[in-house]
Amino acid sequence: MKAIVYLGVDQTGAIDRVGKPKPLPACALQGSKADFFYLDRFHPDEIRGRYPDAECQLIIDCVLGLPDELGCPLKWREVISQTLEWQGFGRKVAADFFHSLREERVATQIPRRAIEIHLGANSVFQEHPFQKNIQTGTFRFWKEIASAGSGFRAPWVEGFGTKAQRLKYLPIFEGYPTLVWKKLLKSSSRNPENLGLLLKAAKFQVRWTPKHQALVQKDPNLADAFVLALAGSLWLSKEAQRKTNPEGWILGGDRESE
Repeated sequence: MKAIVYLGVDQTGAIDRVGKPKPLPACALQGSKADFFYLDRFHPDEIRGRYPDAECQLIIDCVLGLPDELGCPLKWREVISQTLEWQGFGRKVAADFFHSLREERVATQIPRRAIEIHLGANSVFQEHPFQKNIQTGTFRFWKEIASAGSGFRAPWVEGFGTKAQRLKYLPIFEGYPTLVWKKLLKSSSRNPENLGLLLKAAKFQVRWTPKHQALVQKDPNLADAFVLALAGSLWLSKEAQRKTNPEGWILGGDRESE
């Protein structure tokens, strides 16, 4: 049986000030061992190259799904393929892309998925305030997922596929770092300085070293990548087989995950 690696990938800071993709903060959790690194691009080859003999479950800080109110026949896989027609990355191209999806389809408020309303999470169609804007990072993820063809699959949006298909793709699940900090670590703050103490208080079986603590304090986005991996290791077994929904799902959205 292959070892399971839970890989958390954060989107914050994914684009530099001139709109160029930056390395993505990532953390792999295998058993009790945490491994921090950066992905130059979100691509199956990058991940399988690191863990060729493991079964990888990816929990990413990225919207996976579309609000029902956008209406049919919009399908998530077809929509993300459209990103390849938009040049470059960055805030403006992301805002223009998402604006094009809702143009003439909804004349109401910002489109939101049911799970976003339930959890108080932000919509990918929300542009302001910029600090809470998840458009830019999600656009980057969607474009790289589309570029990878069938290399990634979002089971809660697209289904798990056949047994043969499951051997070929890497599954991606949507995570919400703020929710994980709150539900798993019982913390309303995402302050990485407290992470080691919170893990100790919760008695999670993670080997947390001074080196780990120094890394997350130097880059708080690594702390969010870690909590996504931790959530995957603790919650995915309960939620993985949930029913497919075009709107998708956010890991930990069920009360039973607490």
